[in-house]
Amino acid sequence: MDEIEQNNPARALFNKAKTAFALGEIYEANIVIRKAIEFEANEEYISLAKDIKREIGLKSLRKAQVLFDREQYHESLDEATKALDLLEESVEAEEIITHIKLRIKKTKSNRRYIGIAAILFLVIVISIVWVSYGSYSDENDAFKEAEAQMSIAAYQHFLVQYPKGKFAKRARETIKSIDEQDESLWNFAVNAPSKITLERYLFKMESLGGTHVSSARLMIDSFDFDGALKENSLEAIQKYIAVHPNGNYLPTAKRLLITLVTPEERNELLVYFNTFYELYASGNHESLMGYFNSVTKRFMNKTDISKADLLLLFNKNQDGYSSENISMDSSTFAVEKALNGNYTIHFTIDANKKKNIGDNSLKGKTKRLAKKFRGERTTVSYYSNQRVELILTPEKKINSYTVRLLSSIKR
Repeated sequence: MDEIEQNNPARALFNKAKTAFALGEIYEANIVIRKAIEFEANEEYISLAKDIKREIGLKSLRKAQVLFDREQYHESLDEATKALDLLEESVEAEEIITHIKLRIKKTKSNRRYIGIAAILFLVIVISIVWVSYGSYSDENDAFKEAEAQMSIAAYQHFLVQYPKGKFAKRARETIKSIDEQDESLWNFAVNAPSKITLERYLFKMESLGGTHVSSARLMIDSFDFDGALKENSLEAIQKYIAVHPNGNYLPTAKRLLITLVTPEERNELLVYFNTFYELYASGNHESLMGYFNSVTKRFMNKTDISKADLLLLFNKNQDGYSSENISMDSSTFAVEKALNGNYTIHFTIDANKKKNIGDNSLKGKTKRLAKKFRGERTTVSYYSNQRVELILTPEKKINSYTVRLLSSIKR
């Protein structure tokens, strides 16, 4: 609230005027509200200014009657005229002015003046009694309404209407009691904050208009979102959105509905690529084509490569090898999902390839080596540890596949 008032001086002046009016400081309230209207003349500020003006007018009217009773006619006339200007329409003020003017004009007709004064006094007394009765009845109804709502805002509204009314003291005492209860419950809630203690605070203070209700809601919102992240499931995120349709973390939660990779989804992708490498190692390259679109944006150092070219590449890479085994390190298998549904996947693999070398492989060797291995078949093993990075489309098609060699051994 302090920040709002700093950014809006008109609102700060309005709140100050409203408080002064509630405390019966009507002249101070009148000065402050007029300053507020200079900044911003909205209906709320103008309405308060009218209420203050009316209260000043009623005060002048009462003062005019007192001066009239003291036979201070000129002073009484000034106050009655002021009251009429402020109230705009006032039968009582008009009657006082009329009779005062008659009294001043006919000072010699004492008997007649006394009769008029008596009649005027009787009219005023009857009017005051009637207004007082009506005012008391209205105040009583307003206080009953505040008690029915039983909130700080309701009692504050009552005090704005009846700052010096019969029930004003009770209203202020009730506000003080609610404030004390509010602070006690809030201090308990934030001493060791949890969703349970915050919900207990809201249960008791939300309807009463507690000053920390907004903070409690924000903290519960944060607890629920943290819980959804910890659970790491689509159901948990969907539950957060349902419970907090206007939550502070709603934009992030909606993105997570698209980008969240659940443990189940990760395991499915892990199996998916284990099968991929099993098919490749076994030489079943035709089946691998189901992992690709008609054109793959990037594969190793090649770009925009067709399925036919991929098939040739796979066959060429395995040509001459007697066996191959590829194993994935599941502990390094990391998956991220973008807003467009594409997956970016990182992991490492261990590849073991064996190649049999016969007489044909000895061409060009030294005579000594050729003599040593003539008539024999030698097996050469190739081991490599590689880091794979690939991009997978939402349809589970490989769109990019690159490899970085981490280590290799030939023996």
